[in-house]
Formats: sequence, C-alpha cells, structure tokens
Amino acid sequence: DEWSVMTLYDDVRHYEEQRELKARLMQDKLRNRTELAAQIDDKKRRKEQEKEAERAAAQEQQRRFEEWEKEKVRSGRLKMEKAARERREQDVLVQMVEQKRKVEAEERMREEQQAMVELK
Repeated sequence: DEWSVMTLYDDVRHYEEQRELKARLMQDKLRNRTELAAQIDDKKRRKEQEKEAERAAAQEQQRRFEEWEKEKVRSGRLKMEKAARERREQDVLVQMVEQKRKVEAEERMREEQQAMVELK
C-alpha cells in the first residue's frame, strides 16, 4: 500500500541522513584528532627547540667561563713571571752596585795604603 511505501521511503531517507550525519561526525572526529596530534607534535617540537636552545646557551656560558678562567690563570702566571723577572733584574743591579762599591773600597784602601807608604 501507499502508506507503507511512504513510510519505507521516509525510513530510508532518515537512515541515509543518519548515515551521512555519522559519516560527517566521524570525519570531524578524525580531523579533530589529526589537528590535535599536529598541535601536540608542534608543542613537543617547540619544547625540544627550547630545551636545545637552553642547552646551547648553557654550553656557550660554560665555554666563556672556561675561557675567562684560562685567561685569569694566564694573566696571573704572566704577572708572576714579570715579578720574578723584575726581582732578578733588581738582584743583578744590587750585585752590580755592591761589586762597584767593593771595587771602589778596595781602590780607596790601596790609595790610602800607597799614601801611607809614601808618607813613611
């Protein structure tokens, strides 16, 4: 009968609409999952980049500190070497002055002895 055909037609149309709705919902879910997965991957990638940047900054800071420390040691060593060199130069000057005084004293003593011999 006609009523049964119309009911069947409505049921089929309703079934088709429900199927299309479910298909759209599944596509939406799939798209949402894909977008969320992409967002999660992007967030992970950014975090990893941030960590890598922090590691690189820490390594650079460590390298600069080590260079500064080496320069400090080198500078200290150079100062010590300069002070030692200046002390050696001072010692040489003192020895030269002492030697000169000794020679002058010996010379005066000879002159005095010669003058005494001449006076006698």
